[in-house]
Amino acid sequence: MSNPLIFGIATCLVLVVVVFFVFLGCKQQSNSAKKWFLFLVGLVILASVAIYAGTGHFNDWQNQKVDDTKDYRLAAKITEARRAALAKPKSIEQKKELAQLYMEGGLFDQAADTLQDALDIKGQDAELLGLKARAAYYRDGRKMNPEIEDILDKALALNQYEVQSRMLIAEDAFRAGNYQKAIQQWQLLLDAQVAPERHRAFENAIRNAKNRMGGKAVK
Repeated sequence: MSNPLIFGIATCLVLVVVVFFVFLGCKQQSNSAKKWFLFLVGLVILASVAIYAGTGHFNDWQNQKVDDTKDYRLAAKITEARRAALAKPKSIEQKKELAQLYMEGGLFDQAADTLQDALDIKGQDAELLGLKARAAYYRDGRKMNPEIEDILDKALALNQYEVQSRMLIAEDAFRAGNYQKAIQQWQLLLDAQVAPERHRAFENAIRNAKNRMGGKAVK
């Protein structure tokens, strides 16, 4: 079978059936036969654990790797977006859609590369730069570094209200405990009215940051 998990389940079922019939044959047999039965039971248990470790959640937990096949619907969307991007290699929208799906799947390295491809085609663009900064930030373990700061500077030089860039700066500041800086970024976006669909989220984030500051006023 092509799917190792299905093969493993089938193997376990076969072993269970074999053990069941052996058990029926051993009910009236000697202690020696019963020992063989116990040995076979142990064999089934060990085989089940080995198969589960190889194909199930044990292996995933140990490896801690992002696998875009875990969410089959998302994997299907990524596959479809890849095909669409290949069919229209100069389409900025197709590349942006693919990059965003990559980020949903935790594939931040691929997202950053795809956004760079879009930038190579379109040239400097505030939104694409902001998205690339976010992809690179998560790719690098949510750590701000000179490369990401440079991308953000370029994005904000083109558009000081670029949403993804301001949100990323606020998020990083909040994680670092610099709540005042985070509030300033969210408030700037609120005042600029550039992302009305996110206003409630910004307001909640500001409220949360102020609570962590102990209600201190923001300068």
